[in-house]
Amino acid sequence: MASTEQDAPLYNLSGALIFTAYAASALFLTGFIVSSLIRTYERTRRKKDDGLHRNLQIFSALPVLSFSTLLHHMLSRLIVLY
Repeated sequence: MASTEQDAPLYNLSGALIFTAYAASALFLTGFIVSSLIRTYERTRRKKDDGLHRNLQIFSALPVLSFSTLLHHMLSRLIVLY
């Protein structure tokens, strides 16, 4: 007998766990990258390099933008699939 939509579960626990673990690891890595950039900036700030602060802002924005894009596309895919 073929399964119908009524036989399908209303939730997918494994999918939710995979999504949550992936998002958490991406958030952790994003935080690690930004904190590493800030520590590097603090160590080299004594050299009075004006362009370094701007580089810090740019290179800190890139992982945050990447994480935001990742989360948006993952949520869109999750909503479409379920």
